[in-house]
Amino acid sequence: MRKVALAVLLLICIQHLLTGCNIIQTNSQIGEVDKISKMQQKLDNISNEQQNLKKEIEKLNIQIENNTKELLRQTEYFTNKKYIVGTRVFGKGSKVLTIDNITIILKSDNNILVETENNKIEIKNRYNADENDEVTLKYAEISNDSQFLAFTVEAHASEKIYLVNLKLSEYNLISDMEIVSKPRWSPKENTLALSIGSIGKEKLGIYYPDIKEIYTVNENFISIIDIKWSKSGEFIDFIAEKTSDKFSIYRLIIESKKIIKIDNMTIEEVRDWTKKTNEKVNLSDFAINGVEIFKTKYEQLVRSFGEPKKVNKLNDKNLIILKGYFNIINYDGIEFTMYCKNNDFDLEESQVIEIDVFNNKFHTNRGIKVGDRVEKVVKEYDIQKFYRFEYNDDSHINKRVIEGIRRDKFSLEDYDYYTYIYHPTVPRVLIFLFKDNILERIVIRHPAAD
Repeated sequence: MRKVALAVLLLICIQHLLTGCNIIQTNSQIGEVDKISKMQQKLDNISNEQQNLKKEIEKLNIQIENNTKELLRQTEYFTNKKYIVGTRVFGKGSKVLTIDNITIILKSDNNILVETENNKIEIKNRYNADENDEVTLKYAEISNDSQFLAFTVEAHASEKIYLVNLKLSEYNLISDMEIVSKPRWSPKENTLALSIGSIGKEKLGIYYPDIKEIYTVNENFISIIDIKWSKSGEFIDFIAEKTSDKFSIYRLIIESKKIIKIDNMTIEEVRDWTKKTNEKVNLSDFAINGVEIFKTKYEQLVRSFGEPKKVNKLNDKNLIILKGYFNIINYDGIEFTMYCKNNDFDLEESQVIEIDVFNNKFHTNRGIKVGDRVEKVVKEYDIQKFYRFEYNDDSHINKRVIEGIRRDKFSLEDYDYYTYIYHPTVPRVLIFLFKDNILERIVIRHPAAD
Protein backbone atom coordinates (compact mmCIF):
# COMPACT_ATOMS: atom_id res chain seq x y z
CA MET A 1 0.00 0.00 0.00
CA ARG A 2 2.79 2.33 0.89
CA LYS A 3 4.34 1.74 -2.53
CA VAL A 4 1.07 2.49 -4.25
CA ALA A 5 0.65 5.69 -2.26
CA LEU A 6 4.16 6.79 -3.17
CA ALA A 7 3.50 6.06 -6.82
CA VAL A 8 0.29 8.08 -6.73
CA LEU A 9 2.10 10.91 -4.98
CA LEU A 10 4.85 10.78 -7.61
CA LEU A 11 2.31 10.95 -10.41
CA ILE A 12 0.64 13.94 -8.76
CA CYS A 13 4.01 15.69 -8.49
CA ILE A 14 4.84 14.97 -12.10
CA GLN A 15 1.42 16.28 -13.17
CA HIS A 16 1.93 19.49 -11.18
CA LEU A 17 5.38 19.82 -12.65
CA LEU A 18 4.06 19.41 -16.18
CA THR A 19 1.24 21.87 -15.50
CA GLY A 20 3.78 24.40 -14.27
CA CYS A 21 5.87 23.91 -17.38
CA ASN A 22 2.81 24.42 -19.54
CA ILE A 23 2.00 27.60 -17.67
CA ILE A 24 5.56 28.82 -18.13
CA GLN A 25 5.46 27.84 -21.81
CA THR A 26 2.10 29.54 -22.29
CA ASN A 27 3.33 32.67 -20.56
CA SER A 28 6.43 32.57 -22.71
CA GLN A 29 4.34 32.23 -25.88
CA ILE A 30 2.10 35.06 -24.75
CA GLY A 31 5.21 37.19 -24.23
CA GLU A 32 6.50 36.34 -27.71
CA VAL A 33 3.14 37.12 -29.28
CA ASP A 34 3.06 40.39 -27.41
CA LYS A 35 6.54 41.22 -28.68
CA ILE A 36 5.52 40.36 -32.23
CA SER A 37 2.38 42.46 -31.87
CA LYS A 38 4.39 45.42 -30.62
CA MET A 39 6.90 44.98 -33.43
CA GLN A 40 4.07 44.80 -35.95
CA GLN A 41 2.62 47.96 -34.48
CA LYS A 42 5.99 49.63 -34.81
CA LEU A 43 6.21 48.43 -38.40
CA ASP A 44 2.71 49.75 -39.04
CA ASN A 45 3.71 53.06 -37.53
CA ILE A 46 6.86 53.10 -39.66
CA SER A 47 4.77 52.21 -42.73
CA ASN A 48 2.34 55.02 -41.94
CA GLU A 49 5.25 57.38 -41.43
CA GLN A 50 6.71 56.23 -44.74
CA GLN A 51 3.38 56.80 -46.47
CA ASN A 52 3.10 60.24 -44.89
CA LEU A 53 6.70 60.95 -45.80
CA LYS A 54 6.04 59.78 -49.35
CA LYS A 55 3.05 62.12 -49.58
CA GLU A 56 5.13 64.98 -48.24
CA ILE A 57 7.84 64.23 -50.79
CA GLU A 58 5.23 64.18 -53.56
CA LYS A 59 3.90 67.52 -52.35
CA LEU A 60 7.43 68.93 -52.26
CA ASN A 61 8.11 67.62 -55.77
CA ILE A 62 4.92 69.26 -57.04
CA GLN A 63 5.87 72.47 -55.24
CA ILE A 64 9.40 72.33 -56.67
CA GLU A 65 7.99 71.68 -60.14
CA ASN A 66 5.55 74.58 -59.80
CA ASN A 67 8.32 76.81 -58.47
CA THR A 68 10.54 75.76 -61.37
CA LYS A 69 7.80 76.52 -63.90
CA GLU A 70 7.23 79.87 -62.23
CA LEU A 71 10.98 80.54 -62.24
CA LEU A 72 11.08 79.88 -65.99
CA ARG A 73 8.03 82.07 -66.55
CA GLN A 74 9.68 84.90 -64.62
CA THR A 75 13.07 84.52 -66.30
CA GLU A 76 13.76 87.55 -68.46
CA TYR A 77 15.46 86.53 -71.68
CA PHE A 78 17.34 88.83 -74.00
CA THR A 79 15.38 89.62 -77.16
CA ASN A 80 17.67 90.53 -80.02
CA LYS A 81 15.43 92.04 -82.66
CA LYS A 82 18.25 92.10 -85.19
CA TYR A 83 17.68 88.60 -86.53
CA ILE A 84 15.92 86.92 -89.42
CA VAL A 85 14.91 83.29 -89.95
CA GLY A 86 15.08 81.57 -93.32
CA THR A 87 11.74 80.31 -94.60
CA ARG A 88 10.74 77.17 -96.44
CA VAL A 89 7.88 77.72 -98.86
CA PHE A 90 6.67 74.55 -100.60
CA GLY A 91 10.01 72.85 -99.96
CA LYS A 92 12.23 75.70 -101.19
CA GLY A 93 14.55 77.39 -98.69
CA SER A 94 15.70 81.01 -98.54
CA LYS A 95 18.40 82.27 -100.89
CA VAL A 96 18.25 85.88 -99.66
CA LEU A 97 18.04 87.23 -96.10
CA THR A 98 17.70 90.93 -95.29
CA ILE A 99 18.26 92.36 -91.84
CA ASP A 100 18.96 95.96 -90.75
CA ASN A 101 20.00 97.18 -94.23
CA ILE A 102 22.26 94.15 -94.63
CA THR A 103 21.45 91.66 -97.37
CA ILE A 104 22.91 88.15 -97.51
CA ILE A 105 22.68 86.58 -100.97
CA LEU A 106 23.35 82.93 -101.75
CA LYS A 107 24.46 83.05 -105.38
CA SER A 108 23.86 80.43 -108.06
CA ASP A 109 27.40 79.05 -107.59
CA ASN A 110 26.62 78.70 -103.82
CA ASN A 111 29.10 81.41 -102.89
CA ILE A 112 27.77 84.22 -100.71
CA LEU A 113 27.58 87.98 -101.07
CA VAL A 114 27.00 90.20 -98.03
CA GLU A 115 25.88 93.69 -99.00
CA THR A 116 25.91 96.56 -96.51
CA GLU A 117 25.10 100.22 -97.14
CA ASN A 118 28.77 100.96 -97.86
CA ASN A 119 30.38 97.68 -98.79
CA LYS A 120 30.16 94.28 -100.46
CA ILE A 121 31.84 91.23 -98.94
CA GLU A 122 32.39 88.14 -101.10
CA ILE A 123 32.42 84.86 -99.17
CA LYS A 124 33.75 81.63 -100.61
CA ASN A 125 31.28 79.01 -99.40
CA ARG A 126 32.91 75.83 -98.09
CA TYR A 127 30.00 73.63 -99.16
CA ASN A 128 30.70 71.60 -102.28
CA ALA A 129 27.10 70.74 -103.09
CA ASP A 130 26.18 68.84 -106.23
CA GLU A 131 23.17 69.73 -108.35
CA ASN A 132 20.84 67.51 -106.30
CA ASP A 133 21.69 69.19 -102.99
CA GLU A 134 19.95 72.39 -102.00
CA VAL A 135 22.04 74.96 -100.16
CA THR A 136 19.98 77.53 -98.23
CA LEU A 137 20.33 80.40 -95.79
CA LYS A 138 18.74 79.35 -92.52
CA TYR A 139 19.30 82.11 -89.95
CA ALA A 140 21.12 85.42 -89.43
CA GLU A 141 21.70 87.60 -86.37
CA ILE A 142 23.64 90.81 -85.73
CA SER A 143 25.59 91.36 -82.52
CA ASN A 144 24.30 93.82 -79.95
CA ASP A 145 26.88 96.48 -80.93
CA SER A 146 26.30 95.85 -84.68
CA GLN A 147 29.96 94.93 -85.25
CA PHE A 148 29.42 91.27 -86.15
CA LEU A 149 27.02 89.32 -88.32
CA ALA A 150 26.56 85.57 -87.81
CA PHE A 151 24.56 83.54 -90.31
CA THR A 152 23.85 79.86 -90.89
CA VAL A 153 24.14 78.01 -94.19
CA GLU A 154 22.47 74.61 -94.49
CA ALA A 155 23.21 71.74 -96.90
CA HIS A 156 23.68 67.96 -96.83
CA ALA A 157 21.62 67.85 -93.58
CA SER A 158 24.43 69.81 -91.90
CA GLU A 159 24.91 73.46 -90.96
CA LYS A 160 27.79 75.94 -90.83
CA ILE A 161 28.05 79.39 -89.25
CA TYR A 162 29.89 82.20 -91.00
CA LEU A 163 30.95 85.19 -88.95
CA VAL A 164 31.41 88.57 -90.63
CA ASN A 165 33.20 91.50 -89.01
CA LEU A 166 31.16 94.31 -90.54
CA LYS A 167 33.64 97.00 -89.48
CA LEU A 168 36.71 95.29 -90.94
CA SER A 169 34.89 93.55 -93.84
CA GLU A 170 36.45 90.24 -92.78
CA TYR A 171 34.82 86.84 -92.39
CA ASN A 172 35.60 83.36 -91.12
CA LEU A 173 33.96 79.97 -90.82
CA ILE A 174 33.53 79.27 -87.11
CA SER A 175 34.16 75.52 -87.32
CA ASP A 176 34.40 72.63 -89.77
CA MET A 177 32.28 70.42 -87.51
CA GLU A 178 29.25 68.80 -89.16
CA ILE A 179 26.73 70.77 -87.08
CA VAL A 180 27.40 74.39 -86.12
CA SER A 181 24.06 76.11 -85.70
CA LYS A 182 21.69 78.31 -83.67
CA PRO A 183 23.95 81.38 -83.26
CA ARG A 184 22.70 83.65 -80.45
CA TRP A 185 24.52 86.86 -79.48
CA SER A 186 25.00 87.88 -75.85
CA PRO A 187 23.24 91.08 -74.73
CA LYS A 188 26.35 92.41 -72.98
CA GLU A 189 29.40 91.65 -75.11
CA ASN A 190 30.48 90.11 -78.39
CA THR A 191 30.02 86.51 -77.31
CA LEU A 192 28.13 84.01 -79.44
CA ALA A 193 26.29 80.99 -78.03
CA LEU A 194 25.78 78.13 -80.48
CA SER A 195 25.26 74.41 -80.94
CA ILE A 196 28.23 72.42 -82.22
CA GLY A 197 29.01 68.77 -82.96
CA SER A 198 27.70 66.11 -85.28
CA ILE A 199 24.31 64.58 -86.03
CA GLY A 200 23.08 62.93 -82.83
CA LYS A 201 25.95 64.33 -80.77
CA GLU A 202 25.73 68.06 -80.10
CA LYS A 203 27.22 70.31 -77.42
CA LEU A 204 26.56 73.85 -76.29
CA GLY A 205 29.38 76.14 -77.36
CA ILE A 206 30.45 79.74 -76.78
CA TYR A 207 32.46 81.52 -79.47
CA TYR A 208 34.65 84.55 -78.77
CA PRO A 209 35.11 86.40 -82.09
CA ASP A 210 37.81 88.78 -80.84
CA ILE A 211 40.18 85.85 -80.25
CA LYS A 212 38.44 83.40 -82.61
CA GLU A 213 38.22 80.67 -80.00
CA ILE A 214 35.34 78.41 -79.03
CA TYR A 215 34.52 76.89 -75.63
CA THR A 216 32.34 73.76 -75.53
CA VAL A 217 30.43 72.34 -72.58
CA ASN A 218 31.58 68.83 -71.70
CA GLU A 219 28.18 67.20 -72.08
CA ASN A 220 26.68 65.60 -75.19
CA PHE A 221 23.06 65.76 -76.34
CA ILE A 222 21.21 64.08 -79.19
CA SER A 223 20.17 67.55 -80.30
CA ILE A 224 19.94 71.10 -79.00
CA ILE A 225 16.56 72.59 -79.86
CA ASP A 226 17.00 76.27 -79.00
CA ILE A 227 19.22 78.64 -77.02
CA LYS A 228 18.39 81.84 -75.12
CA TRP A 229 20.56 84.32 -73.23
CA SER A 230 19.34 85.81 -69.99
CA LYS A 231 18.71 89.54 -70.13
CA SER A 232 21.65 90.05 -67.76
CA GLY A 233 23.98 87.93 -69.90
CA GLU A 234 24.94 85.94 -66.79
CA PHE A 235 23.55 82.61 -67.97
CA ILE A 236 22.27 80.74 -71.01
CA ASP A 237 19.18 78.52 -70.98
CA PHE A 238 18.79 75.89 -73.67
CA ILE A 239 16.45 73.02 -74.46
CA ALA A 240 18.11 69.76 -75.41
CA GLU A 241 17.24 66.15 -76.12
CA LYS A 242 19.37 63.94 -73.85
CA THR A 243 17.58 60.68 -74.65
CA SER A 244 15.32 60.07 -77.62
CA ASP A 245 12.15 62.22 -77.52
CA LYS A 246 12.88 63.33 -73.92
CA PHE A 247 13.40 67.08 -73.66
CA SER A 248 14.79 69.09 -70.77
CA ILE A 249 15.84 72.66 -70.15
CA TYR A 250 19.38 73.31 -68.92
CA ARG A 251 21.23 76.36 -67.66
CA LEU A 252 24.87 77.29 -68.22
CA ILE A 253 26.30 79.78 -65.72
CA ILE A 254 28.75 81.89 -67.74
CA GLU A 255 31.21 82.77 -64.96
CA SER A 256 31.62 79.26 -63.53
CA LYS A 257 30.87 77.37 -66.77
CA LYS A 258 28.69 75.12 -64.61
CA ILE A 259 25.74 73.43 -66.30
CA ILE A 260 22.61 72.39 -64.38
CA LYS A 261 19.40 70.68 -65.42
CA ILE A 262 16.38 72.81 -64.54
CA ASP A 263 13.35 70.78 -65.58
CA ASN A 264 11.86 68.26 -68.00
CA MET A 265 9.64 69.65 -70.74
CA THR A 266 6.74 68.38 -72.81
CA ILE A 267 6.54 68.93 -76.56
CA GLU A 268 3.96 71.68 -76.01
CA GLU A 269 6.24 73.44 -73.51
CA VAL A 270 9.14 73.19 -75.95
CA ARG A 271 7.02 74.79 -78.69
CA ASP A 272 5.94 77.62 -76.40
CA TRP A 273 9.50 78.26 -75.19
CA THR A 274 11.00 78.34 -78.68
CA LYS A 275 8.51 80.82 -80.14
CA LYS A 276 10.32 83.81 -81.58
CA THR A 277 7.48 86.18 -80.84
CA ASN A 278 5.17 86.21 -77.84
CA GLU A 279 2.91 88.83 -79.37
CA LYS A 280 -0.61 87.52 -79.71
CA VAL A 281 -2.93 88.53 -82.52
CA ASN A 282 -5.15 91.40 -81.41
CA LEU A 283 -7.57 93.78 -83.08
CA SER A 284 -4.90 96.43 -83.63
CA ASP A 285 -3.18 94.01 -86.05
CA PHE A 286 -6.06 94.45 -88.48
CA ALA A 287 -5.16 98.00 -89.41
CA ILE A 288 -3.09 99.90 -91.98
CA ASN A 289 -1.40 103.11 -90.82
CA GLY A 290 -3.74 103.03 -87.82
CA VAL A 291 -6.94 102.66 -89.88
CA GLU A 292 -9.04 99.69 -88.69
CA ILE A 293 -11.90 97.99 -90.49
CA PHE A 294 -15.44 98.18 -89.03
CA LYS A 295 -14.39 101.25 -87.02
CA THR A 296 -13.10 104.00 -89.29
CA LYS A 297 -15.47 106.62 -90.74
CA TYR A 298 -14.90 108.67 -93.90
CA GLU A 299 -14.01 111.80 -91.92
CA GLN A 300 -11.20 109.92 -90.13
CA LEU A 301 -9.98 108.59 -93.48
CA VAL A 302 -9.69 112.09 -94.93
CA ARG A 303 -7.84 113.30 -91.82
CA SER A 304 -5.30 110.48 -92.22
CA PHE A 305 -4.90 110.35 -96.01
CA GLY A 306 -6.39 113.56 -97.39
CA GLU A 307 -9.01 113.81 -100.10
CA PRO A 308 -9.27 110.61 -102.17
CA LYS A 309 -8.10 110.38 -105.75
CA LYS A 310 -11.38 108.77 -106.82
CA VAL A 311 -14.65 107.53 -105.31
CA ASN A 312 -16.55 104.74 -107.06
CA LYS A 313 -20.05 103.72 -106.06
CA LEU A 314 -21.23 100.12 -105.99
CA ASN A 315 -24.79 98.94 -105.38
CA ASP A 316 -24.94 95.17 -104.90
CA LYS A 317 -28.02 93.63 -103.29
CA ASN A 318 -26.96 90.05 -104.01
CA LEU A 319 -24.30 89.89 -101.31
CA ILE A 320 -24.92 87.54 -98.40
CA ILE A 321 -23.36 89.90 -95.87
CA LEU A 322 -23.72 93.71 -95.84
CA LYS A 323 -26.18 93.94 -98.74
CA GLY A 324 -26.55 97.31 -100.34
CA TYR A 325 -24.47 100.42 -100.91
CA PHE A 326 -20.67 100.66 -101.04
CA ASN A 327 -18.19 103.46 -101.69
CA ILE A 328 -14.80 102.45 -103.12
CA ILE A 329 -12.26 105.07 -101.98
CA ASN A 330 -9.08 105.20 -104.08
CA TYR A 331 -5.70 106.66 -103.15
CA ASP A 332 -2.35 106.01 -104.81
CA GLY A 333 -1.39 102.52 -103.66
CA ILE A 334 -4.32 101.87 -101.32
CA GLU A 335 -8.06 101.30 -101.64
CA PHE A 336 -10.78 101.37 -98.98
CA THR A 337 -14.19 99.76 -99.35
CA MET A 338 -16.80 101.55 -97.25
CA TYR A 339 -20.29 100.36 -96.40
CA CYS A 340 -23.30 102.56 -95.75
CA LYS A 341 -26.19 101.18 -93.71
CA ASN A 342 -28.70 103.81 -94.82
CA ASN A 343 -29.44 102.47 -98.31
CA ASP A 344 -27.65 105.31 -100.04
CA PHE A 345 -24.08 106.40 -100.85
CA ASP A 346 -23.73 108.92 -98.02
CA LEU A 347 -19.97 109.05 -97.39
CA GLU A 348 -20.36 110.64 -93.98
CA GLU A 349 -22.29 107.60 -92.74
CA SER A 350 -19.98 105.03 -94.34
CA GLN A 351 -17.45 102.90 -92.46
CA VAL A 352 -14.38 101.03 -93.74
CA ILE A 353 -14.99 97.28 -94.17
CA GLU A 354 -11.99 96.38 -96.37
CA ILE A 355 -8.47 97.71 -96.99
CA ASP A 356 -6.38 96.78 -100.05
CA VAL A 357 -2.71 97.87 -100.18
CA PHE A 358 -0.49 97.84 -103.30
CA ASN A 359 2.63 99.90 -102.49
CA ASN A 360 5.16 100.48 -99.72
CA LYS A 361 3.89 103.85 -98.50
CA PHE A 362 1.56 102.04 -96.11
CA HIS A 363 2.26 99.50 -93.39
CA THR A 364 0.61 97.20 -90.87
CA ASN A 365 0.81 97.97 -87.16
CA ARG A 366 3.87 95.70 -86.98
CA GLY A 367 5.65 97.62 -89.72
CA ILE A 368 5.11 95.17 -92.59
CA LYS A 369 4.73 96.78 -96.01
CA VAL A 370 4.61 95.85 -99.69
CA GLY A 371 8.14 95.01 -100.89
CA ASP A 372 9.18 93.18 -97.71
CA ARG A 373 10.57 89.68 -98.05
CA VAL A 374 8.59 86.68 -96.86
CA GLU A 375 11.08 86.03 -94.03
CA LYS A 376 10.23 89.36 -92.41
CA VAL A 377 6.50 88.63 -92.51
CA VAL A 378 7.11 85.19 -90.97
CA LYS A 379 9.21 86.74 -88.21
CA GLU A 380 6.65 89.39 -87.26
CA TYR A 381 3.56 87.17 -87.29
CA ASP A 382 5.00 83.70 -86.53
CA ILE A 383 3.54 82.37 -89.79
CA GLN A 384 3.43 78.57 -89.95
CA LYS A 385 1.74 77.81 -93.26
CA PHE A 386 1.50 79.02 -96.87
CA TYR A 387 -1.07 78.35 -99.58
CA ARG A 388 -0.63 78.18 -103.32
CA PHE A 389 -2.39 81.06 -104.97
CA GLU A 390 -4.41 78.90 -107.35
CA TYR A 391 -5.74 76.64 -104.62
CA ASN A 392 -7.58 77.31 -101.38
CA ASP A 393 -8.22 74.45 -98.98
CA ASP A 394 -8.92 76.46 -95.86
CA SER A 395 -12.35 77.39 -94.57
CA HIS A 396 -11.24 80.62 -92.88
CA ILE A 397 -11.07 82.59 -96.13
CA ASN A 398 -13.58 82.77 -98.94
CA LYS A 399 -11.96 81.80 -102.26
CA ARG A 400 -13.12 85.04 -103.88
CA VAL A 401 -11.03 87.08 -101.46
CA ILE A 402 -7.80 85.90 -103.05
CA GLU A 403 -8.68 85.84 -106.73
CA GLY A 404 -6.31 88.72 -107.45
CA ILE A 405 -8.76 91.28 -108.84
CA ARG A 406 -7.41 94.84 -108.73
CA ARG A 407 -10.41 97.17 -108.90
CA ASP A 408 -8.20 100.24 -108.92
CA LYS A 409 -6.88 99.37 -112.39
CA PHE A 410 -9.46 96.78 -113.53
CA SER A 411 -6.93 93.96 -113.82
CA LEU A 412 -6.47 90.38 -112.64
CA GLU A 413 -3.13 90.00 -110.87
CA ASP A 414 -1.14 86.78 -110.53
CA TYR A 415 0.68 85.76 -107.34
CA ASP A 416 2.71 82.70 -106.32
CA TYR A 417 1.27 82.05 -102.87
CA TYR A 418 -0.33 83.70 -99.88
CA THR A 419 -0.62 83.42 -96.11
CA TYR A 420 -2.77 85.10 -93.50
CA ILE A 421 -3.60 85.63 -89.85
CA TYR A 422 -7.09 85.86 -88.47
CA HIS A 423 -8.59 86.95 -85.16
CA PRO A 424 -9.76 84.00 -83.03
CA THR A 425 -13.05 85.58 -81.95
CA VAL A 426 -13.80 88.57 -84.20
CA PRO A 427 -14.28 88.18 -88.00
CA ARG A 428 -11.07 89.82 -89.24
CA VAL A 429 -8.41 88.47 -91.59
CA LEU A 430 -5.06 89.96 -92.66
CA ILE A 431 -3.89 88.45 -95.96
CA PHE A 432 -0.38 88.65 -97.46
CA LEU A 433 0.11 87.82 -101.17
CA PHE A 434 3.60 87.06 -102.54
CA LYS A 435 5.43 86.84 -105.83
CA ASP A 436 9.06 85.67 -106.01
CA ASN A 437 9.09 85.68 -102.18
CA ILE A 438 8.33 89.42 -102.12
CA LEU A 439 5.16 90.81 -100.53
CA GLU A 440 3.07 92.28 -103.36
CA ARG A 441 -0.24 93.00 -101.70
CA ILE A 442 -1.90 93.28 -98.27
CA VAL A 443 -5.65 92.84 -97.73
CA ILE A 444 -7.63 93.32 -94.52
CA ARG A 445 -11.28 92.31 -94.55
CA HIS A 446 -14.04 90.00 -93.30
CA PRO A 447 -12.84 86.39 -93.78
CA ALA A 448 -15.98 84.94 -95.35
CA ALA A 449 -17.91 87.73 -97.07
CA ASP A 450 -18.00 87.88 -100.88
